[in-house]
Amino acid sequence: METIFAKKIGMTSIFDDKGQRMGVTVLETFPMKVLQIKTKDQDGYDALVVGFQGCKEKHTRKPQQGVFKKAGVPPVRFIRETKAPDCSVFKVGQEVGLDQFKDVKVVDIIGLSKGHGYMGCIKRHHFRRGRETHGNKQHRDPGSVGNHTYPAKVFKGKRMAGHMGFTRITVKNLKVMNIVKEKNLLVVMGAVPGPNNAVLDIRKAN
Repeated sequence: METIFAKKIGMTSIFDDKGQRMGVTVLETFPMKVLQIKTKDQDGYDALVVGFQGCKEKHTRKPQQGVFKKAGVPPVRFIRETKAPDCSVFKVGQEVGLDQFKDVKVVDIIGLSKGHGYMGCIKRHHFRRGRETHGNKQHRDPGSVGNHTYPAKVFKGKRMAGHMGFTRITVKNLKVMNIVKEKNLLVVMGAVPGPNNAVLDIRKAN
């Protein structure tokens, strides 16, 4: 299996053999149930459809309930697709988890960054403030954004105020520091996208 899914617990620090302090992120992986096995003959490609994090049946849609009953698994909150080198070794209803990454040393982590809503130029693009002197009216304004008669428009990509964060980010080549299989914990070096409790995709690095 190429990808597993986890919840971000938070950051802490550990010490290596040389006494160097390193920042790490603790991730709690989800035990996943195989809901469907897609094949190249039937679906055009090989993949596994997995579900994780159980929930009440009333919180799921009717088409999803049919998928759960067909696979013989309880309702789950999230349904995702992942690739596998050989899908034939898996069975519908089988539970898979952190043991798929037991020999992995480096991973890529994908998630949504923290959302900050509508932000101004100073926070969003690190603009400097205007003068604080008497008579100045541009303390936090962006300044000029366009031209005069020609071309008489604001070009696309101009750094201005707007929505900040909540974008898909991939952090590549994070070193796996520790795996605690009994508690389904994965410890990686450095920071990962999103707030605590965010759901992340953990992929084997190429």
